[in-house]
Amino acid sequence: MGLYINKKNYPEVYKNNQSPKEPNQQLSRQDSLSELINEQQKANAALTEALAELGLRYSQQEESKINQWNQIDSQLQDLKQPVNKE
Repeated sequence: MGLYINKKNYPEVYKNNQSPKEPNQQLSRQDSLSELINEQQKANAALTEALAELGLRYSQQEESKINQWNQIDSQLQDLKQPVNKE
């Protein structure tokens, strides 16, 4: 929303014909609580991403282990079969 200037009653209020000099702010206030909250949100986002990646890796590892156990089971079944000597 822009600045409304009432030119009928107050024609000179908020009027500046010069361009602003930069930087026009010499002092800044920093709210440490806001900074802490922002840092915490960044940390939470990084942690969420890490947990998602960890879950994916766990699923992949679990699938790999199941395949290995299936191969071992197959090998054991082959060893259990009697050998036919002819």
